[in-house]
Amino acid sequence: MLKKLTKDEPAKIIAKVANTKYTVSSDGRVFRELKPTVIQGKHYYNIVVEGVLRRFSKDTLIEELPNG
Repeated sequence: MLKKLTKDEPAKIIAKVANTKYTVSSDGRVFRELKPTVIQGKHYYNIVVEGVLRRFSKDTLIEELPNG
């Protein structure tokens, strides 16, 4: 028997923790704002993916990384 996966609605930011860089989303997750690294006028973010610290551009994060 196969179980179909359902897509949840995207989480929305509902609160910011005072005097910190943390925010709380509607699904109960806590996030920290990332500061970009600017190289030759392009913004990059340093993120750990599959246990390895890698640098991604904003466009790459939106288009290529799996969302979920």
